[in-house]
Amino acid sequence: MINYGVTVQEVVYMYENNIFFSLKQPEAQAALVSLVEREGHEALITQVIAETAADDEKVMASTVGFNAFIKMIETCDVSVEETILKFAREDFITQDWKISKEVRLLTAFK
Repeated sequence: MINYGVTVQEVVYMYENNIFFSLKQPEAQAALVSLVEREGHEALITQVIAETAADDEKVMASTVGFNAFIKMIETCDVSVEETILKFAREDFITQDWKISKEVRLLTAFK
């Protein structure tokens, strides 16, 4: 879309108006966060979280990946096209984070 003259602001507008509703799913947000991290821009994720800390947690969870991705496109020397090609299938697989009994015991004794 960017190749055809669509601006970042227009993409954000479409996202906010649910034209890209599937991007608000947890799997998509996790994939966007993973990609931004893998590209070495973890600070952008921290920045987005800090900027939205006062917002509702559900709102933040449905926007943090997209907002970090857009910031990366705006502020870093990367294109949408080359970045999208770097998604991996594993990025879209959600994982249940479980704390093992051993980790809880070790933490309790510290």
